[in-house]
Amino acid sequence: MVNYYELLEIPQSADKTTIEQAIRKTRRVWNNRANSPDATIRAEAEMHVKEIADAEAAAKAAAKA
Repeated sequence: MVNYYELLEIPQSADKTTIEQAIRKTRRVWNNRANSPDATIRAEAEMHVKEIADAEAAAKAAAKA
């Protein structure tokens, strides 16, 4: 299981705003790498983009609860 806090490089005590900012920042970095001509970098970036989407979904679910 992926630790979303480690993925986003934020402390577990982070508030909602900090989490949202970290998601945007991390997504921006990996989306840029997903357009790389290097297939290895592109594959790694696509994996990270999916993990970031999962982290965002988990954050939204936690906010609703």
